[in-house]
Amino acid sequence: MSRGIRLAAAAFLFAAATALPAVTAAPAHADAAACTALLAENGYEGDAFTAACDSGAAGDFDACFSGLLGAGVESALALEACLLAPQ
Repeated sequence: MSRGIRLAAAAFLFAAATALPAVTAAPAHADAAACTALLAENGYEGDAFTAACDSGAAGDFDACFSGLLGAGVESALALEACLLAPQ
């Protein structure tokens, strides 16, 4: 492979690697906000609920659901909140 092609490939990979977190991070916060807003509407607010919703927004449904159950949220509400998180 020529030096120019290698440099172009390296530049592309660097740009993709640095842009990807910015592209994927913004929706996670918005989705976690929908999860935490639903919980807050039902009287559940605090760090444990936010952490569980952040897990759900990151795609870890099990951590979201078990975290909310462990924090005392009823199962139907925990299910609804965690299903909102990754949308």
